[in-house]
Amino acid sequence: MDKTHSHKSARKRTPQHDETAAPLMTPDAVVQMQRVVGNRAMTQMLQRKVSTQTLNVTADATDGVTYMEAIIGAASTWGRGSKAQPGQPSRIKSVGALKGRYVGGHMLNQEVGGDGTWDNMIVQSHTSNTNMNLHDNIIKRLGYVADSLEDMGNTTQKQYEYYIKEEIDVNAANPDGSSNFAAENFIPASLDVTLTPRKRHKTTKVASDWTTHNETINNPYHVVNVPPYPRAPNAPYRRRQTPAQKWAADRRKLKKLAGTYAYYLTKAQLRLARGIGPTVAMNLRKFFKANQMPLKTLAKQDLTGLGFNLNHIHALRSAGIK
Repeated sequence: MDKTHSHKSARKRTPQHDETAAPLMTPDAVVQMQRVVGNRAMTQMLQRKVSTQTLNVTADATDGVTYMEAIIGAASTWGRGSKAQPGQPSRIKSVGALKGRYVGGHMLNQEVGGDGTWDNMIVQSHTSNTNMNLHDNIIKRLGYVADSLEDMGNTTQKQYEYYIKEEIDVNAANPDGSSNFAAENFIPASLDVTLTPRKRHKTTKVASDWTTHNETINNPYHVVNVPPYPRAPNAPYRRRQTPAQKWAADRRKLKKLAGTYAYYLTKAQLRLARGIGPTVAMNLRKFFKANQMPLKTLAKQDLTGLGFNLNHIHALRSAGIK
C-alpha cells in the first residue's frame, strides 16, 4: 500500500441493517443463556433481548477496519469472541512483529463477541489498546444495567429492550514523516468512538435514546493510536537491557572510576558495584561523609551496625576503587 492510501476513501458501509430489527441469536448464545437461567420460560424471555451484532463495517485485509457501527445488548446475551487469528490485518507482520509496539486490536470488544479477524481489528498500539478500555468498560456496565431493567425494572421499563450503539471511525494514517518508524506513517493515526445508549419497544419495535442509565458519556472518545515517544523522530528503537547487559554496562562505568577514592563517589556510582543496592549505597555515603577513610583501611575495621559489610568493600576494591 502506498502513502496515498486513505481510510476515508472506502466509505461504502456494508452490510446495511436496521437497528430496530429483531436479531438472530446463535445456538451457542442460546445454550449459554439456558445454563445461566436454568429454565425454559426465562430462556424464551432472554431470546427476545437484543444481541450483539455489527450493523455496518468497512475494512480491508491489509489495515483492517476503517469504520464500524455495532449494537451491544444486555450482558446476558454476550458470547465471547475469539483472540487475534492468523487472519488479523496483514500489516501487523511488518510492524508489530518487528517493533513490538503494535498489536491486532479488536474494535468490537472480544468480551462482547468480537472476533480477532481483519474485519474487526486494526493495527493498534499498546497504548491505544489500553485506552480503549475506557469506553469498553462503559459498555460493560451498561450491559449489566440493561439486564437489570429488562428483568427487574418497573412496568414501564420492562416494555423495552436495552442496548448500546457503538460507532468507531478509524482516522487515516498521517504520512508526514514525523513518526519514529517509516511503517508508522501507514498506521491509523487515531480513533473516534461514539456511544449511544438505546432502547427498543418490545411491541412497536420503535427505537429511541435511553437516557436513564446514570452513566457519564463524553462523546466522542478520541484515542490516539500512534503515540509520541520520548526520543527524536526516526531514532533507532532501543530495547530494554537484560540483567546481564545492565551488569556489563555497570562494570564498564565502574572501570572508568578505577583509582578514585571511595569517599568521592556518589550513591549512583557506588551502586555500580555488584551487590550494592540503594540502601547499602546510602549507608556507605553516610559513613564516608563522616569518615574519609580509604577502603584498604576500612576493610580492617569492625563494620557491625554500619549497614554494609566486607563483601561490599571487596566489590569496590576489586574494581580498582581506593
